[in-house]
Amino acid sequence: DAQAFIHLLASEYKVFKFQIISNMVLSEDDGNILFKRLCEVVGQQDDVTLCHLGSIAYDIELKQAVKKQQTVVNLYPNAVSSKHLFAIRNVIESWNHSNQPRGCLEFFVERLIQFNCIEANTAVTQITQ
Repeated sequence: DAQAFIHLLASEYKVFKFQIISNMVLSEDDGNILFKRLCEVVGQQDDVTLCHLGSIAYDIELKQAVKKQQTVVNLYPNAVSSKHLFAIRNVIESWNHSNQPRGCLEFFVERLIQFNCIEANTAVTQITQ
């Protein structure tokens, strides 16, 4: 699915740089292996660049949060998957963000990420208080 989505975005929307998150993996090593496999498959497409943003472990807390239709960072902030999400959030927050939207797809994705970062920050603030 990721390969097809990347191909669609590159060919139809001229998006060539992708930040990849290996989701629901058993370990960081498994996430790196999954990313390398994706690079091998997608590597055949010219001008496409993949960067590994990180991995999110599949743990019991994540499974329970999905069943409850809640975010794992809100329900279980100390879970391994939550810690991975917080680490990815920190990387994203370190990027230089433009306040001006650059395009329809990027606008949507940037707003989605910003919303989730705000929600994660709220969860951390509530826990530390």
